[in-house]
Amino acid sequence: MNLATHKNIDLDSEKIDLFTTIGNQIAAAANNARLYEDLEAKIKTLKRKNELIEFFAYSISHDLKSPAAGLYALTKRLQEKCGGGLDEKGKTYCAQILRTTEHIVALVDNINAYIETRDTPLNLEKVKVKEIMDTIRCEFSDIIRRRQIRWLEPENLPEIIADKLALSRVFRNFTDNALKYGGKKMLQIKVGYKEDEAFHIFSFTDDGVGINEKHAGKIFEIFQRHETSRGTSGSGLGLAIVKEVAARHQGKSWMGKNGEKGTSFSISISKDLGPVNEFKRHGDGILGTRS
Repeated sequence: MNLATHKNIDLDSEKIDLFTTIGNQIAAAANNARLYEDLEAKIKTLKRKNELIEFFAYSISHDLKSPAAGLYALTKRLQEKCGGGLDEKGKTYCAQILRTTEHIVALVDNINAYIETRDTPLNLEKVKVKEIMDTIRCEFSDIIRRRQIRWLEPENLPEIIADKLALSRVFRNFTDNALKYGGKKMLQIKVGYKEDEAFHIFSFTDDGVGINEKHAGKIFEIFQRHETSRGTSGSGLGLAIVKEVAARHQGKSWMGKNGEKGTSFSISISKDLGPVNEFKRHGDGILGTRS
């Protein structure tokens, strides 16, 4: 200040403290501005990486599915046309090729479903949960009847605001998980519903083999499969899709225990969703905007 005014200025202690405070505030503001610029640059970098990963995922899934489907068709034709001339090893090899190609196609479909769950805008509408549950039960009716499994669900399921396709995927994954990993001694699948002031909460509980609670957090991550899934076909994407659907509906998903045996999977759906809402991802968070 003395240099700027070309003369000496007498400053008492109060003025010195004031100017010191102002200087600290300016320094803090400058530092925050730099941090904000760094954060913005990191967000842009992360966005570019996510877009690149999604591009490769789409490309790989597209490039994998076509040859896998072609290989399946050719093997099936070989089996039908020349099956009588194949020895037991040849028939076994054909069956193994068919199973492998079916698994590849299913994996590609699940990858596409996961990407779609993450990136497609939600189509929020009034959804009758009873209708979705009827459809799911019908889809699995053959295996449920064959294994003599009891299907229990509440008589009065609600009508809620949600994305119908996404919610159907969640219920389908919960049911498929129970049937695949519950074990031969599983006798029951029970659908539960409750609500509080903020959320609709749905649960699917079985009395099967069960999963150790120490895996509760990890099991919802992408490509994570539990030890009970050994020998059972699967992609490790089902519960990851559930987690994404829950987050985009401003809720969460979790696993619990069903007493001494069995497993319970749950999802919460926010009641504060409307048909005019659109939800988009931003970094690792979820942003909601109401028009």
